[in-house]
Amino acid sequence: MCAVAAAHAQVAQGLVLDDAERFATLLKSPDLPTAAQLQSAYLDPGSAGVRIFTPHRIRDAATLAHAVAKNPDAYRRALRLCLPVARQLQAEAADIARRIGALLGSTGTAAAYVVLGAGNSGGTASAEGLVLGLGLAHEAQLWREFSAALDRRQGLAGWLYGPAAQSGRPADMGYWIGKRICQACMADPARAADPAKALQTLLLLRDPLAILRDSGYGQHGAR
Repeated sequence: MCAVAAAHAQVAQGLVLDDAERFATLLKSPDLPTAAQLQSAYLDPGSAGVRIFTPHRIRDAATLAHAVAKNPDAYRRALRLCLPVARQLQAEAADIARRIGALLGSTGTAAAYVVLGAGNSGGTASAEGLVLGLGLAHEAQLWREFSAALDRRQGLAGWLYGPAAQSGRPADMGYWIGKRICQACMADPARAADPAKALQTLLLLRDPLAILRDSGYGQHGAR
């Protein structure tokens, strides 16, 4: 339900929570918000994050209202579990943005907007709050399935941008695999000597398969 969108900003800042806070206010009412209420109180005053997510993910107020009505407990759980954590991460998020900007020699950073989508938005937070633990506990299995999909060149539809769980696992576990590949890249001693260059390679993503190969991830068996 929660997602993070990025847009350019001049000054490093923490997570932008204005949209999530407005959504939380709407859900405090015992009655679920209507499409008109979501439009006027959430989408119309929305940040750049909402504007980024609306065309292809949130789509419109009617789609969002339908998603909330279909699973209101999931939205309430996301706000109850994720929003307090996001508030606590403000200073850390701003510090990380500053450090990455310094590594890249950038004068501006990307603001991270926490928004609520229509149940089909990719992001760094999950209402389940279990993706990290599930990933580590089943890493070897996940890697076997992910690498098999790569070998068959069948695309990663079951791993990215998925609207629902796939094969008994949460949707979008490809994001988690990507995080593990990035961790392997940055842990490599050769890259550690020039972290700015390593970070640029990851962000530009000109050759994803070369990044995977050079990272060494999965070559000796994921744990």
